[in-house]
Amino acid sequence: MAEPEGIPCPICGEPLEGGSEGCANCGAAVSEKALRDLTRALGIDSAKAQELLRAGVRSPDDLGGRSVGDVLKAKEPAVLYLCPECGAFVSSADRTCGKCGATLTEEAVDLEKFLDPGGTRARA
Repeated sequence: MAEPEGIPCPICGEPLEGGSEGCANCGAAVSEKALRDLTRALGIDSAKAQELLRAGVRSPDDLGGRSVGDVLKAKEPAVLYLCPECGAFVSSADRTCGKCGATLTEEAVDLEKFLDPGGTRARA
């Protein structure tokens, strides 16, 4: 059986080029190889595979006996922020940056304290 031309981008649906690390159409940082491996191994579409990648699943072994649905249900509302290493948009649900692979912190930053480290607003 012949390989499909390109696995669809989970964001815009355009086919990804083989081995690409991003979508040429919308610019999303996605790994074509990782998506292809998960879609094949688990029999899921690229959008679900991308969600699994964001949840830290890189292979079927990473599911730890849970179903795909259980892993995807467990996610909380996410916030977008910039990767501290490369500046790419990442989700607060991500464990690693999809563009540079940097490990992301799991603790949320208190924005008020970050913007006002001396606490002058609280005293005013």
